[in-house]
Amino acid sequence: MIGGSFTAASKVYVLPLAPGDATLADLAGRGWLEVHGGTARSAVVTLGARPALPEAARAMSEIAAREAQWLAAHARNNTIDPVGEVLFSRAGIAARRALLTEQRFHAGRIELVALVYAHAAEAADPALAERLRGSVRGWASLAAFLSDEFAVDFIPGGRHQRLRENLAVWSQAVATLAVTVQPSAELERATEKVFGEYFLAA
Repeated sequence: MIGGSFTAASKVYVLPLAPGDATLADLAGRGWLEVHGGTARSAVVTLGARPALPEAARAMSEIAAREAQWLAAHARNNTIDPVGEVLFSRAGIAARRALLTEQRFHAGRIELVALVYAHAAEAADPALAERLRGSVRGWASLAAFLSDEFAVDFIPGGRHQRLRENLAVWSQAVATLAVTVQPSAELERATEKVFGEYFLAA
């Protein structure tokens, strides 16, 4: 235990990724986590050896920036529009499900690497680790809202567009972790904006 609370490694995680995902395999190969199976859309994972903070920051910089850039460019809102495509076309339904699953996985990879980064920060900077664990929950929620049936038509189109714009900014800010190791004020503000304007804005 660190600071009177359970460590990240003491828990089992269900992540919005396929168990065979290449990023999962990469981080598992580094000894940072272990994959215990799952389903086509969710992987059961435990954390392994705690990486050095600079190593985890570099992984966060590279992986999260790439995945956020993809979402900024391609993410579609989780809606049933156009109705004809989604409800009355078998091919349209399959295509929409494939797209939603793909964007689920892009958000899931950010959640994954943020979790590893939080694990790395626990020993040296518990306050940072706590903030990062909060962001892990945010990325998990984003993956669900972008892909799960419960969230269909929940997010207005304008708010989804702001998400894409904010992710474009966030992807540039998170890339600086390769140099700064700890989040800059710019990255902290960008993170708050991604989640605040998506989940909390009117």
